[in-house]
Amino acid sequence: MFTGIAMVASLYLLRHGKTALAGKMVGSTDIELESEGIAQIRAIRPLIHAEQFDRVFCSTLRRCRQTAEILGLDCEVVYDDALKEVSFGRWEGMDFSEIEKQEPDYVRKWVNNPEGFCFPEGECRADFICRLEGFKKTILTLEDKKVLLITHGGVIRHFICSFLDIDVNNYLLFQVREGLLTSLACFGEKGVLTGLNKGMTG
Repeated sequence: MFTGIAMVASLYLLRHGKTALAGKMVGSTDIELESEGIAQIRAIRPLIHAEQFDRVFCSTLRRCRQTAEILGLDCEVVYDDALKEVSFGRWEGMDFSEIEKQEPDYVRKWVNNPEGFCFPEGECRADFICRLEGFKKTILTLEDKKVLLITHGGVIRHFICSFLDIDVNNYLLFQVREGLLTSLACFGEKGVLTGLNKGMTG
């Protein structure tokens, strides 16, 4: 835990809106939002504006940049490659059932050693974890009290685990939905989950 330093008090994480490849493995594929995804972000816009964030960071991938543009935030948006989703390599655009059928050996390796797994022709989980933990250290040095990250499902799941001091290999325990907000109260490197999939109605 950090002491005697002005730090981020609240961290909010918004997953981009829905794309045409929802339900499939989409990491480095630079795809735009579909109409439903645009509607999702428009719907959550009043909630985001009401929070009055001190600083906003955003993934450089198109679906997140488009999300930020639709939100029309009053403060500067800083785009950072560290917030990009993991690259699934040759699994990009496939769903899990296809992958399990075509490459069962790789799926077994993923299940048995998630942290040491490298997606075929893609990114290694260890490298993904390393870049996110590096970004976490960066935001913990900020004096801004309320920070928003516009990013991806895998990134959000990692930060939930990291701040709650849960093994990051348990990231799939959390369902993070498109166009909805997750929030954490931060106490140095640790935190408390204060909201998951906020913005849902009905």
